[in-house]
Amino acid sequence: MSRSRKNKKKIKKAIVAPEGVPLPAHIAEEIRGTLIGQLQLKLWERITGQKNHAPIYKQILRYLRTTSLTTPAAGEIDHTILYGKKFSKAFEELPSVDNIAKLLEQLEDAPWHGFRYLELCECPPPLPATLGIAASSSTLLLPGGGRVYVITFLDQDYPARVGRVEIRASRANPDHTFSMRTPEGWKVCDPDEPQIELALRCLAALSTAEPPSDLKYLPMGAEPPAPLAPEPETPPDPEYDRRLQLVHDRQMPCTLVRVPLAQVRPYSAEFAFDTPRTTVDRMAAELRRGVSAHMLLYWKAPSFIVSDDYALYLAERELRKETIEAVVMGEVPAALADAVVRRGGPELIPGALYMQEDGYSAAYLEWLEKYRLANKQASHELIRLHLLYIELASLLRQPKIPEREFQRFIESHPVVLDAYGGEVRSEVRLGKSYRMDLVLQYAESDRRILLVELESPTLALFTAEGRWNAKVTHAIQQVQDWMRWWREHPQDVPAPFDATIPVKGLVIAGRDRDLDESAKRRLLHNNHQFHDLSVVTYDDLLRRLDRLMAALGF
Repeated sequence: MSRSRKNKKKIKKAIVAPEGVPLPAHIAEEIRGTLIGQLQLKLWERITGQKNHAPIYKQILRYLRTTSLTTPAAGEIDHTILYGKKFSKAFEELPSVDNIAKLLEQLEDAPWHGFRYLELCECPPPLPATLGIAASSSTLLLPGGGRVYVITFLDQDYPARVGRVEIRASRANPDHTFSMRTPEGWKVCDPDEPQIELALRCLAALSTAEPPSDLKYLPMGAEPPAPLAPEPETPPDPEYDRRLQLVHDRQMPCTLVRVPLAQVRPYSAEFAFDTPRTTVDRMAAELRRGVSAHMLLYWKAPSFIVSDDYALYLAERELRKETIEAVVMGEVPAALADAVVRRGGPELIPGALYMQEDGYSAAYLEWLEKYRLANKQASHELIRLHLLYIELASLLRQPKIPEREFQRFIESHPVVLDAYGGEVRSEVRLGKSYRMDLVLQYAESDRRILLVELESPTLALFTAEGRWNAKVTHAIQQVQDWMRWWREHPQDVPAPFDATIPVKGLVIAGRDRDLDESAKRRLLHNNHQFHDLSVVTYDDLLRRLDRLMAALGF
């Protein structure tokens, strides 16, 4: 039981229909007050198939996974609308860019990652009065590296009308720095093009932007109007939840008491110290300005435990306070009897400090509480899997991407190959004869080793006559040679792999889109003919991630 939900018994839970959570007309009207709100409402309607319904997380994540494959550009934009970091500026506040080369160097050396959205207000003609800028950043997969920034200009007519610009920040690849999407395709252009000039100014603003929010002390039961995106949950603390429930049921007292900060420790130190530094700094600034905030603790000798106020705990430490006022659920050590300020019950349970944007009504906050109660929360692991899916889909849509990039990706994220895989190594040598792309050794209980050969996603698996492509035949033969060598030279199997564990082979090549129904059946039939080897497409890796998320309820 978290404090953001501690009043859930008093709030009627929203009914979840197959098409999502009902959205009252007055709440929809409030959301429609900004361009990003209008874009979200349109997107919610596309996801649910219903007006005035908000999709649940499960629907959102599945929609984004599908869109990232079918219409990748739209998938990126939709991801930004839903989950991108949101910023807002008046047009006249945009910085001018006098030194383009310097800005590009900054964007290469100190890049930001993921998706960002900038709402540009009070724009002069011929621009619309309010313009949305969806921006994403990714690695430039060319020798020498660099960054690619894709900027999309949106108005209320999206998805019918968009403008799209690509800017490369790479000293090693100075060609094709600026490109613009036209009806005929991508066109290389000069930096003095109006869209390029505006995109550069927006990138300069986004690279130094701070979230447009202030720290607010919310009353008990209120929910901050954060973007409707899954976020990692605070690690559950059963003892904290038990005591909080007892306090609400008036079966356990609360005490406001002066506590030595040195006696307070976080339930999850790892989670606590992952709190963004900017959040701690801004919270500390609010405390300096006199905002009243109390941590909610319980005593577990020899310390007080904080389970839900990690940012506040770190901010108090930042201010180097020796003693703080806190609310303690249950017993207070006898040594602090003289430090008691007040005794009571659930009325002492404090609210919490949140990063909150101004301008939301109490009715919106109440609806948001219902919406979140109706939603199954996405775990940190699920969010990680979802982002891996999006990242792999992004890699697959890039033309002429080197196979080593997929090798690096899979080595860093072996869950793409199998949820139960253990140790993975790349470029593993077998004596002087062979070098394998990847080797995956499963956990002890599974006792399997997988030898993996990677081919290009653009490789056709079959010829026009329905036979294996020559490169696929070579890859299959190569993996079979590895397995034969492994069995014939157990004493020479490289560490840390166990030569007594049975080996199987896997060839990854091509895409589903290049296979008609007959070719798909042929691939399935051919795989059945192999005893210990399979050939799969890169889309199969995406399906494995998708099935894993579905097994987790998303």
